[in-house]
Amino acid sequence: MKPKFAFAISLSLPFFIAYFFITYHHNNDNGFFKEQENLDNDWFITQRSFPREDIPFQVLENAKSEMNTRFANKKTSGMWTLAGPTNIGGRITSLIIHPTNENIFFAGSASGGVWKTTDNGNTWTNIFNEHFSIGALSFDPTNPNCIYVGTGEANPAGVATYPGNGVWKTTNGGETWANIGLESTGHIGKIVVNPNYPQEIFVAALGLYRGKTQERGVFKSSNGGANWNRVLFLNDTTGATDIVFHPMNSSRMFAAMWTRYRTPRYSVISGVASGLFLSTNGGENWTQVTAGFPNNDENLGRISLAISSSNPNTIFALVADGVNVKGVYKSTNGGNDWHQVNDGAEMFESQVWYNNIIVVHPTNANVVWLGMTSFYKSTNGGTSFSDILSFDVHVDQHAMEYAPSNPNKIVLGNDGGIFVSTNGGTSWNKSLNLPITQFYAGTIDFQFSNKLLGGTQDNGTLRTSNSTHSSWSEIYGGDGFYCLVDPTDSNFVYAEYQNGGLGFSTDGGNSFEDGTNGIGANDRFNWSTPIAMDLQHPKTLYVGTQRVYRTKDNMQNWTAISGDLTYGNGGRVGTISTIDVSQTDSNVIYVGTDDSRVWVTTNGGTNWVNIDDSLPNRWATRVSVDPESANIAYVTLSGFNVYDFGGHIFRTTNFGATWSNIGESLPDIPINDVIVDEQNRSHLYIATDLNVMFTTNVGETWNILGENFPDVSVHDLTLHSPTRKLVAFTHGRSAFSYNIIMGAQEISNNIPSAVSLSQNYPNPFNPKTTIGFSMLAISNVTLKVFDILGREMATLLNNETKEAGKHEVEFDASALTSGMYVYRIFVTQHGKLCNTETKKFVVLK
Repeated sequence: MKPKFAFAISLSLPFFIAYFFITYHHNNDNGFFKEQENLDNDWFITQRSFPREDIPFQVLENAKSEMNTRFANKKTSGMWTLAGPTNIGGRITSLIIHPTNENIFFAGSASGGVWKTTDNGNTWTNIFNEHFSIGALSFDPTNPNCIYVGTGEANPAGVATYPGNGVWKTTNGGETWANIGLESTGHIGKIVVNPNYPQEIFVAALGLYRGKTQERGVFKSSNGGANWNRVLFLNDTTGATDIVFHPMNSSRMFAAMWTRYRTPRYSVISGVASGLFLSTNGGENWTQVTAGFPNNDENLGRISLAISSSNPNTIFALVADGVNVKGVYKSTNGGNDWHQVNDGAEMFESQVWYNNIIVVHPTNANVVWLGMTSFYKSTNGGTSFSDILSFDVHVDQHAMEYAPSNPNKIVLGNDGGIFVSTNGGTSWNKSLNLPITQFYAGTIDFQFSNKLLGGTQDNGTLRTSNSTHSSWSEIYGGDGFYCLVDPTDSNFVYAEYQNGGLGFSTDGGNSFEDGTNGIGANDRFNWSTPIAMDLQHPKTLYVGTQRVYRTKDNMQNWTAISGDLTYGNGGRVGTISTIDVSQTDSNVIYVGTDDSRVWVTTNGGTNWVNIDDSLPNRWATRVSVDPESANIAYVTLSGFNVYDFGGHIFRTTNFGATWSNIGESLPDIPINDVIVDEQNRSHLYIATDLNVMFTTNVGETWNILGENFPDVSVHDLTLHSPTRKLVAFTHGRSAFSYNIIMGAQEISNNIPSAVSLSQNYPNPFNPKTTIGFSMLAISNVTLKVFDILGREMATLLNNETKEAGKHEVEFDASALTSGMYVYRIFVTQHGKLCNTETKKFVVLK
């Protein structure tokens, strides 16, 4: 078992690592403290905004509207089913607990909406998905059926998602919602409702922090959100992140202001405008707190607040000094005077702009909790803290709430989901049924199609042990990204953590060795570094930095086969973002970069040809080669349609000499992946930032694939061709699977099995074998053989009518080479496909 600190490093965001590469300088004109860093890991927003500074305002909402109108009737009837994980969790940003029923609480997730439990976290229901990213939740203190949601996560790090679209309100416990304004505030850190005047609502808005905007600060409504006024504003780079009322005097309130401004090339995380502000007249006027509290300090960063309910004159503040802990400050006279009770020296914390919460016990003002990367507790009023993070609790704390009806009940939210304590925090139990994992990429083990693998935000590379939602477990640490399994030998598994942390396993993923030998130490790595496998020679893999590397020995040694294929390191991007290898000619490799370059080699990397002249200037998210024609390839792009941008997916039939836009009819939404169906190459499946779409005619028309799929970014697709299982790896709602038969129909899992397919005998064999199956009723049967790439090799039965009972078919494999193959049976009753089954055999010559 690893020590606790190593545990935190392995699971936490990589800012521990990034911290040591940060250099600082002062800009005295603006009073900013600038964090100069390699911002390649500002991945989600950077790829969607490139080449601009930020994502255009409200483009996500516009795309949703277009989906709901133009494509409302262009949807297949098949159903997506949740594939999990439900037992891993994901980033929680906010929590509220019902005032009288401690088993009812609500959780806001970073990119999966708002969830409700009525049984103490044993089961969850999504009640709000109008916008993926949630920043704040609040009850009306007089009516728990009235709930406010502030959209836009206010933890502005490299893993942030889309900005929000304001404040939403329900008056019936989440059955229906209405947007009540502040649509352009971007990221909301806190909502508080005046307990004495519930129509009076305050919102702490960080703002659209990638630009200089006026929609920042504290906003007030006196009529339940019908109208809003900005009551505290400092400047266009400083927003509000926290607000607290004095429990005995709601006219007295405190607000935390934070200077936060992140351009594509540098990050401002502190400034002289940051500070603590006090209002004594219900938010009408504000003055900065200076008596013992840090102020006019260019290093002053994010602040979180907590007021003791049992001793309202006792107030605490957790204060950041840029990236580190500046200290814990305390007032014992209602906020008039402050003093530092702890300087933070005992806490090794270096991302306090991302994790910053402080909570005081409801009946004991001496018990104080701090949530940063780790988890700390004080029993002496903040004078000293003990690091109490255990293996029961994930790192990166973002939300913590005591049950109003029971001070022993605590709910904690972090990057690992929800944790519940019923004994005041002595021990914790994880909620195991919350499907909010944020995938970056995923795959299917070809030989065991019930085993899924995927790389996730702050939860490593995960894998299922079977096909259940809760069978996922971590096999490789850090933030997980691309992962591959050798289709001919599942013992060879490849995974990575952020920025090219490659690892390979020769024992089926039980253990991993470093897989970076030969890669330049000073190379530039994408946050999600692409790796690809040559399926004709599975020991051969490719990885991209700013150049392409190849290994021929299962990732043990790498050799560069290209020069720099990007425009160079401009301080923002300049890495390879996608690679694909032809399945029919291993010498043909396509590459795309995050600065809009696309290349091809037709001689194994000896020469590279730039093929992006006619393509838009956008981040290339994926290149995919047609499975049977190396000259045909697809490239998908991120970004949004502004001026010169006319589409997100392009096709070439001549190695990139020319490209055709096959996505002109699609909504204006980034495309993150494209799958070419090996059994029908005119069928394409694409992962977008809203759903999965497909075409059956190479892009002439597009439709939404299936029902029961949430509005969420889909970062990766994988298709297991023999079983026709398509899996969508989402960034916030875990993974979903869809059964594809004849292009876009689902196999009903509700119809009783009509066939039992037997293992062939002999197996292995040369050249003949017998395949048996049993029928429950008269049916039409199709029996086919496929190779490991999913290509059809033989049809043994073609829609033949078979009576109930046992049947056998002899297969002669004389035309096949040695290797593993799969055979699949399709059963139709009354014109409806009701069952399929697949097994493997080996031809040994």
